[in-house]
Amino acid sequence: MRGPLRREVLEPFLAGVIADDDGRTSQNYVRLLLRLFALGWPGLPAGGIAALPAQIADTARRAGADIRLSHAVRRLRHRRGVWELKVAGADVVRAQEVVVAVDPGAVEAFTGLPAPAVRGLQTWWFAGTEAPASALLSVDGTRSGPLVNTVVMSRTAPSYAPPGRHLIAATSLYGARPAATEGEVRAHLRHIWGPVAEGWDLLRRDDIAAALPALPPPMRRAAPSRIGTGLHVAGDHRDTPSIQGALTSGVRAARGILG
Repeated sequence: MRGPLRREVLEPFLAGVIADDDGRTSQNYVRLLLRLFALGWPGLPAGGIAALPAQIADTARRAGADIRLSHAVRRLRHRRGVWELKVAGADVVRAQEVVVAVDPGAVEAFTGLPAPAVRGLQTWWFAGTEAPASALLSVDGTRSGPLVNTVVMSRTAPSYAPPGRHLIAATSLYGARPAATEGEVRAHLRHIWGPVAEGWDLLRRDDIAAALPALPPPMRRAAPSRIGTGLHVAGDHRDTPSIQGALTSGVRAARGILG
């Protein structure tokens, strides 16, 4: 596909999805994404994205799982046929099977695998008493500023917004170039949304340096979870760079253990 539809709609839209506007991502993966967007319907959990792991954890606890939060694993080693995990401030935990599902930056320390290359995103959150009526994600086909997309989140998920106000998200790429300034972001929001953006208050800014693993061509096959005796690795860096990829990788690791 060539022409304005690609240049002014698809490419700016995909830049925010894959955190890449330089064409360094596998074309086959981009085609897969477009197919998924065409067949599916994006949504937001009413309770926020944290509702997804909370639901998984609740199911696991009801099945008898012992889940410990805020327990940092300092060391992982295989000793006498058993895996030992040294947990900060706690005793050593021993297990026959271990799944390493950690931030990409910690993969190498626990497994010896090369740290996955990552790409970053920066999201600015604004609140306002007035906002555009559209619930659709908007992109700037002229690429006249740092933002790859912006959306009025409260048009789809009102519970996300402060009481009596709207919540607006604005996202730019992060890490590969100088970070956008608040002035640049506000100017670009005015260009996209018009004068209504003038009165929005900045709530916070999230800089996510490792938002997504990179997926350069050729598109790799899903990596097996088992990398050693009783040792498994799971994460979107073992599948596709997405929540779906992370979940699929986790399922693959579980099946590798349970059979």
